[in-house]
Amino acid sequence: MLALLVVSLLLPPLWPLAIALTLYLLFPASTVRVAVATGLSLLVLGGLVTVLITTLVVALVMTLL
Repeated sequence: MLALLVVSLLLPPLWPLAIALTLYLLFPASTVRVAVATGLSLLVLGGLVTVLITTLVVALVMTLL
């Protein structure tokens, strides 16, 4: 894992990965909790966006018919 961190630091497009690996190596328990919270938030947000888009499309179709 440390080798991946060094390679990530050398390539600028991989800097976000390097930051994530650094945080994981320094604070493994906290990083896992933050990652789980972020993942759940993204799932909820994705579901809400899906419901909103579906509602808008149905309203548009009902308006056109």
